Amino acid sequence: MAAPAATRQHSTAQHSSGQHAIVERCASDGAPQQYRAGGRHYVVTEVHGHWVTGTPWWLTGQDVDTHTWRVTVAADSPRGSRGSGRVVELRATGSHWQLTRVGGAR
Repeated sequence: MAAPAATRQHSTAQHSSGQHAIVERCASDGAPQQYRAGGRHYVVTEVHGHWVTGTPWWLTGQDVDTHTWRVTVAADSPRGSRGSGRVVELRATGSHWQLTRVGGAR
């Protein structure tokens, strides 16, 4: 299955704590470039890796791939400067995105 559509905008993601996020922009390869969560805007500043895992068709009734990107993101501040980066994983299964925090500031 191909990477999520690069033109996808405003896809919903779920944070591991239950907080929702909106993926606003993706690169041509499907990698997320920016999203909003908890009333803040985040920008991907570095991509560390990308991998694809499959879900057995007998569990879901269809052949579904999950694309995962481990990235460093920075929060935009109201003054236009960026806060310290944190490492997160953004996973896309079809049009569903899930956001998981991996590490602290780098």
